[in-house]
Amino acid sequence: ALARTVGGVTDVRVLLAGDEVPDGAEPVRPLPAPAPRRPGVDREPAGPRSSHRR
Repeated sequence: ALARTVGGVTDVRVLLAGDEVPDGAEPVRPLPAPAPRRPGVDREPAGPRSSHRR
């Protein structure tokens, strides 16, 4: 609800940069969820975990 689902990840980067911030929209800084959603970064930490799938 913080960012528009442009590409699933691009929106997050824009919010982090603080370039496109809705008027008085929810704060993005205290949101640690969109951070790990970055492209590539999400695959790195998920690598070792995915390998451990049942």
